[in-house]
Amino acid sequence: MFSIDSKSYHVFKDNDKYFLFDIYKMIFCEINSSIYNALSSNDLSLLGDEELMLLQSLSDNNVFFNTSIPHQHENTPADKAYFSLAPVHGCNLKCRYCFASSGNNYTNQIRMHDDHTLRDISNFICFNWMPGCNEFRLDYVSGGEPLINKKAFRNSVMTLKHQFKLNKRELFIWLCSNGTLLDESDLAFFESQNLLFGLSLDGNKEQNNQRLYHNGKETYDDVIENIKMILSSDFSNKSKELWGLSVITKHNSNLKEIIDHHYKLGFKTVQMKLVRLSQQDNKNVDFNKSEITNLKEHIAQLFEYVLAEAVQDNLQPWLTFLNDNDHFGKLTRRIILKKPYDYRCHAARSKLSFTPDRKIYPCDSFIGMEEFCIGDLDNGLDHSKLSNFENQSIYERDSCKECWARFVCSGDCFHNSYLSTGNISEPDPFFCEIVQYTTMHSIVTLNDLLRKNPQSYNKLFKFLNIRDKVKK
Repeated sequence: MFSIDSKSYHVFKDNDKYFLFDIYKMIFCEINSSIYNALSSNDLSLLGDEELMLLQSLSDNNVFFNTSIPHQHENTPADKAYFSLAPVHGCNLKCRYCFASSGNNYTNQIRMHDDHTLRDISNFICFNWMPGCNEFRLDYVSGGEPLINKKAFRNSVMTLKHQFKLNKRELFIWLCSNGTLLDESDLAFFESQNLLFGLSLDGNKEQNNQRLYHNGKETYDDVIENIKMILSSDFSNKSKELWGLSVITKHNSNLKEIIDHHYKLGFKTVQMKLVRLSQQDNKNVDFNKSEITNLKEHIAQLFEYVLAEAVQDNLQPWLTFLNDNDHFGKLTRRIILKKPYDYRCHAARSKLSFTPDRKIYPCDSFIGMEEFCIGDLDNGLDHSKLSNFENQSIYERDSCKECWARFVCSGDCFHNSYLSTGNISEPDPFFCEIVQYTTMHSIVTLNDLLRKNPQSYNKLFKFLNIRDKVKK
């Protein structure tokens, strides 16, 4: 007899529909109210013989009612690693929600990486930290605007590329810019050095009103003009494949409007992320209880929108945010590909961040928090501090252990957890609530697409599967 006590399934109700979800295998199906009531109340006497036979058949096929879930960790990738730095800590904007305080979270007077430090970073990465790894990606993110000092930025690119070449390692570079300082010479440099780049834009003009210059002037019009410049330029199509980052606050929680705006503007990829601020520093942009309800309504509207388009064979709006960096899209993507994750990210495992004073952090979000400094270029890594992050899988974070969405979610951002609860191991309850809500809507929406247009669902799976393999 199958075990109703199995911890490998979850049942939930959405309006007048009922669903069964395999927590680890990420298989889902629609069920009737009798099965839902029996499983949710743990009472098989509510079921008839036919329904019991159906559940037994599922159990015999090792679906939904597994007696155990594999206890394993993702291995730290041996063939690819990541690191980040800011060529100069500073920014020409003063966004109201910036957790990096326009680059001022880093307080040392040495604001810029010199050539000596850049070469030492390269050598440390290649020969001390990941000596067996041949492929690295550098992200110019957080800490400010990479293009605020274009000479320093370009010099850091050329110095690091040269040093990695001497070290016989591959280096791929990606940067995120606020888009206000961008000009054609920058595009020419990006293209000549094969750099990938993204732009920060929180939606339409009203939604983008938290992204301001230091004098309080809004940035939207300037960014839009530079986007038009990119799209009308003679540069390659690769340089014109716009990638956008949107930070979601209570002022721009209409996700459908953001995706619709960015898609029509020409963005091929969008990464929406919930704002990260401590409760003591929410700056009137964070979500309170009433605004959580509002955000949930907007999540539902977003899924209604992409479903309606997908049923009509238009997958592009959905594909815009179906990537592993978007807070909402990654959950759906993982269910489609049936890929369980048990670590939130690469921080301190296969990713490090470096500052001009030669210190090392788990990722750029922790820069300036001295308790999270995990070493320096002169003395190496402090492995006792590293272990604080290495032992943070969903099997070891108490709030994650029993969560039914844990393999879809893989846990809260360590930095966000710390800002919210003061503990990198304890997730933000708001984050957990939104993840579970979004996961349920992902399942319901995918089930509806399978029912209304299975060919479109198959196209979606094939495209994501190909893109996932290419990314590797």
